[in-house]
Amino acid sequence: MTDTKDGQQEELHHTSIKPKSQLVVRKIESSSSSSSSSKQLTPTVRRETKQPVANRYGSEDEPMDIDPEIDLEHYDDDTNTVPPFLSSTTTPTSISSNRELLIPDRCTDDVKGLEHFTRVFHARYGSTGPILYIGSLDQAIQDSVCASREERRPLAIYLHNDRSVCANVFCAQVLAGETTIEYLANNYVVWAWDVTSDANRTRLLEVFKRCLGQSYAQRIYGMEKDSFPLLLIVIRSRGSLELINLIEGKSTPSEEELHHTSIKPKSQLVVRKIESSSSSSSKQLTPTVRRETKQPVASRYGSEDEPMDIDPEIDLEHYDDDTNSVPPFLSSTTTPTSISSNRELLIPDRCTDDVKGLEHFTRVFHARYGSTGPILYIGSLDQAIQDSVCASREERRPLAIYLHNDRSVCANVFCAQVLAGETTIEYLANNYVVWAWDVTSDANRTRLLEVFKRCLGQSYAQRIYGMEKDSFPLLLIVIRSRGSLELINLIEGKSTPSEVLLQLIQSHDTFEQQRQRDADDEIMREKRENLKKEQEDEYHQSLRADLAKEQARLDDERRQKEEQNASEKLKQERLREQQVCKARLPEEPSETEKNTTRLKIRLPDDEGILMRRFRINDTLQILFDYLTSQGRMSGEYKLLSTYPKRDLTTLNRSDTFEQLKLYPQEQLILENL
Repeated sequence: MTDTKDGQQEELHHTSIKPKSQLVVRKIESSSSSSSSSKQLTPTVRRETKQPVANRYGSEDEPMDIDPEIDLEHYDDDTNTVPPFLSSTTTPTSISSNRELLIPDRCTDDVKGLEHFTRVFHARYGSTGPILYIGSLDQAIQDSVCASREERRPLAIYLHNDRSVCANVFCAQVLAGETTIEYLANNYVVWAWDVTSDANRTRLLEVFKRCLGQSYAQRIYGMEKDSFPLLLIVIRSRGSLELINLIEGKSTPSEEELHHTSIKPKSQLVVRKIESSSSSSSKQLTPTVRRETKQPVASRYGSEDEPMDIDPEIDLEHYDDDTNSVPPFLSSTTTPTSISSNRELLIPDRCTDDVKGLEHFTRVFHARYGSTGPILYIGSLDQAIQDSVCASREERRPLAIYLHNDRSVCANVFCAQVLAGETTIEYLANNYVVWAWDVTSDANRTRLLEVFKRCLGQSYAQRIYGMEKDSFPLLLIVIRSRGSLELINLIEGKSTPSEVLLQLIQSHDTFEQQRQRDADDEIMREKRENLKKEQEDEYHQSLRADLAKEQARLDDERRQKEEQNASEKLKQERLREQQVCKARLPEEPSETEKNTTRLKIRLPDDEGILMRRFRINDTLQILFDYLTSQGRMSGEYKLLSTYPKRDLTTLNRSDTFEQLKLYPQEQLILENL
């Protein structure tokens, strides 16, 4: 392995976007200690999962067979206790003082660590190496051996150790080999870690304990340093993870050996290996970005108070797919076959699938120009608009639409010198979302115009329709301004690389200014909405208070009315009972009549005295009827005799005064209950 020459690309910080979330496919930034004379894009696969790690590898009827117990005291991060593959007297610094570790020492962020692994691997060995899963081992297991049956793949775990004498040879001859890279990309999910440093080694053992179980962690713990690098092949069998192969660094694994453990999925990863055409002598990996969105195209680009300004009307009769009526940039006497009979179109003729068409674009571009070209958005133009100029304020980017025409004399020069240029590729990847189409064929040209009519409006479609063929290739820069899409720049194919880069920078500055204005507008709108919401909340709160008061008043009135009605009803009942008792009360005997008794009844609270004569053979009930006729209702009082002291209300009311010895006179006391 030979050292590469130093080279550093100038970074355009004043125009770059720093989004909170980066694209999955990223550009390698060479380290200061080792750089490459030729740079290329490094494809990496990152899958996000929201499912917790615990209890997710097995189905309900297939529980995971993972032993959670392992004693990490045997391999604690201490120089007094290290596993066999680390020398207790040698530190990572002393061994690799002149080279950067693949995983930074004491790394706790798997994503940053694996991205660093890819960059340093490229800087060391001049190759992208295997396409790594960018994420934790838990997520890698979930998205490989625990994925759905159609997408399930075996998991290859690569463990590196710079102390091993086999490390450099294995990386340079095996992992950097094109056959290994391609086969791993097509058949495996690959996760990697560097155990050169004590801290990273301890963290790996903890991760292995949690994800794979005690036995696997102890097995790696017992490895000698020269057993590294290691390539572990893991599958899932009957609900548990199983290590079916362990390839040591001294091995030279063939494709057949890997094939024995491969799974053939029905769906391929988004990042794919280029199969070069016969005209290309070299192959490399092509990074592509695919984003899926379930949101419908219609009425999704503008907010509620900022409707999209798109004119839906355009007459496609002016550019119908007919040789008698073609736009200026197509010759009516020349067919795509006659022009490009010896070369494959960037977009296949009569292409109706945007995803397959753009993946084909990337492969053919690489075969022609020996470069990956710009990192394309793999999806429809509607989705590209949604994920660029219509994304959230923090992740918003301008949209660059590249339109290619093989009939143009500028096409090859523009692609080779501009789009294949490293500076342009990096600037577009960092600052733009790029979508592309090839209008060489009549059918693809007509489809593009229909897409432009639907997504951008009539004016843009007619403008492209009126372009001469030598105006192509075109690079259209689109932003969103106050709810509508706006074409702020149209870069023609005759432009030089420096002119293109300058216009991209200027367009991005315009986008940033518009984004700041949009941000200010959104902030003001949010303030207005918040103020309106506060006012509405205060109004509703006041309204609720008023309604509560009114309800309380109505309840009070209803209660008073009910009490009044009950009192009136009781009064009427008392009056009616008084009248009944008074009607059946016998006439009071005269003073001269014999066999009578005179009763004197003292009322409570100094209300006075009641006196009346009764016949001695009258019953006690007549006395109570008399008291009722005087407004003393039964059950509201007790009536006591003085001697002997008795409560007459408890006696038999059919007894006579004679039987009760209440004659010839008696004084009684009435007490309220």
